[in-house]
Amino acid sequence: MNFALIGAAGYIAPRHMQAIKDMGHTLVAAYDINDSVGIIDSISTDCAFFTEFEYFMEHAWRLRRQQTKAIDYWVVCSPNHLHSAHITAGLQLGCDVICEKPLVSTRPSSMSCAVSRRRPTVASTASCSCATTRPFTNCATRCWPSSGKGSTTST
Repeated sequence: MNFALIGAAGYIAPRHMQAIKDMGHTLVAAYDINDSVGIIDSISTDCAFFTEFEYFMEHAWRLRRQQTKAIDYWVVCSPNHLHSAHITAGLQLGCDVICEKPLVSTRPSSMSCAVSRRRPTVASTASCSCATTRPFTNCATRCWPSSGKGSTTST
């Protein structure tokens, strides 16, 4: 499986990168506004790193056209207020998206993700932790209903 990671210089990103490596998967692309190449190189020497989102997305679209290098999982480790845009970008690429909570922080943001998720080529699952608030759970249930392609699970 091929992974892309957004927020590579953040606190939690090295843990995700190590988990990707430990599970035998490949980190093929990473993005952060800050340079974190030293961290990435210790995990994956074949990872393309970008400090500008536009170049990162262009690379991701190029990878999508290559069967063996296409990104399967899109990991979002960016600041909370950027989650919606980064989740939507991954869904539009047709990737499965992994995101630390909160998935999104506003109702309009959740609707943006829901619109991307409803595209016929995209399936999604929202996994909510026990710490999740009731309003978020209600919103997630509406955006990712249990029936159909995606589902909402509580862990």
